[in-house]
Amino acid sequence: MTLSERIQHELEQSIRHPSDLPDYWTLEMLAQQFQVSLTPVRTAVRTLLEQGWLLRDEQSRLIANPERIGKRGESRPAPLPVSPDWERTLREMILRSSLDGEARFLREEAIAEQFGISRTIVRQHFSKFAGSGFLEHVPRRGWRLTPFREADMLAYLDVREVLECHALQLAWPKLDPAEIQRMHDANLPAPHSQEPRLDNQLHAYFLAHADNRYLSAFFQTHGGYFSALFDYAALGADALADMATQHRQILAAILAQNLPAAQSALRSHIQAQAPTLRRLVSLARSLPSESSVG
Repeated sequence: MTLSERIQHELEQSIRHPSDLPDYWTLEMLAQQFQVSLTPVRTAVRTLLEQGWLLRDEQSRLIANPERIGKRGESRPAPLPVSPDWERTLREMILRSSLDGEARFLREEAIAEQFGISRTIVRQHFSKFAGSGFLEHVPRRGWRLTPFREADMLAYLDVREVLECHALQLAWPKLDPAEIQRMHDANLPAPHSQEPRLDNQLHAYFLAHADNRYLSAFFQTHGGYFSALFDYAALGADALADMATQHRQILAAILAQNLPAAQSALRSHIQAQAPTLRRLVSLARSLPSESSVG
């Protein structure tokens, strides 16, 4: 279902099943309501005018046809389509494009036109992505895509190893054995199943209990991009099982009150992500691209 079809469907259903119809609509009001550009709104409105669901008043504003209000035509409303998750859509587009390894610039206008949404929506999400390492805003140039480079990944993992082990040391006196045990068990296969389960909460748990805003700032700024690459390509069962085993080794050392062993297991776990991420990136690059950067 296209954007214009979704808008048409929702407006028609609101007229069929009125509860709080506005006195009138304008194209701008509808674009803001559906968080899209004017183009799909115009297409939907044109169809609804032709079908008689909408009329123009004396000021050329859009109003519901009084003869159609409450005219159900079906026993119950058809389910409304789910609105697109633009944050996820744009993030995946950026990740897929970053795998090309080129630091190109993205234009808000072209992206908005490509997806049929407003530049405001694009700018809002791009600003959020810039704070997580996906993009960089360059004054008078626009948004520069962060390209994937293996050297950057290795440098990030080296810094992450040092900082996260330090976070574990700072958090050590505050760790709750019951919570550590819960996370340990969450990395075991489900009962009566051999399917691996992966629970990643231990990393955020260490940082939260380290209570150091500079450590947190590093991971918020630089960790989001590499974490998103894992989510984008999706981990296979073997990779899930390996990472879950590594998590249990870290958590078991904590339960045994052995900080050096826990830090050693954490270092090994972080460095083991390099070959895993290489495989994921290779897989992601082989996937067909649903959309390209404009």
